[in-house]
Amino acid sequence: MGVGDSAAHRVERAGHLVPEFGNRLVRSITQTDVLLWLAQRLGAGVPQSSLRLYFELFDAIMGAAVTDKVIPDNPCDGIKLSQVFRGLSRAPKWVPEESDVLRLFDAVPDRYHGLLWLGAGAGLRISEALGLEHGPRCLDADHEELHIVQQLRYAPQEYQGGFYLSTPKGGSAGTVDLDPMVASALRRHLQEYPPTEVEMIDVTSGNPVRRRAPLLFTTTHKNPFTDRTWSAEWVKWREKAGWPKSMAASTPCGTSSPRR
Repeated sequence: MGVGDSAAHRVERAGHLVPEFGNRLVRSITQTDVLLWLAQRLGAGVPQSSLRLYFELFDAIMGAAVTDKVIPDNPCDGIKLSQVFRGLSRAPKWVPEESDVLRLFDAVPDRYHGLLWLGAGAGLRISEALGLEHGPRCLDADHEELHIVQQLRYAPQEYQGGFYLSTPKGGSAGTVDLDPMVASALRRHLQEYPPTEVEMIDVTSGNPVRRRAPLLFTTTHKNPFTDRTWSAEWVKWREKAGWPKSMAASTPCGTSSPRR
């Protein structure tokens, strides 16, 4: 096979990635997204040999993005095609349609719609979204960027007050392009629900520092969310929207692993 033939085959393979990932922010693509894409292609009758080639090309692209420090992790890592082909993948058994998402927005109180947008539109984990604070440290509207520099944690045995800010899981700190729809949702949120300053320990620099963080999202009593409180609320909202009970209870967009 000549160089021209090889290039032509690579372009043909890339064409199978564009409909699914062509308009997505690279950083927002999760392992669940990749598994869903594989499952959907298999369901559409794409031969396993062809799908393996498409996956290998996508894996190479995402690996290069990690090398270039565009993303912290390759969402293809850990995916075993042999298991996917045997129907043993971790892909969700149920994927919400537009009507399901609209029902979720109806079920979730307005003050938390911004969290849904951050999960679905920016790929943030719930702990990262709950740790966002007002100001350029996290929300740089002028440059249309989200700075993922911290996550909200709760450890009452370790810190007075229990709440503290730490670096994101797996060292996945970085910058995410602020999608216009997400930006609009956050602007509206800030107008309707001004930030709440909460004093807590910040360990993102390595040395614990007590400071006041103007959090974007808090409970109706203006307190930060504990993991248990959020999970309990999310279960109620999910069930009210008619979503299956098997869906993950800890994330704002219903996926099991945002941004990973």
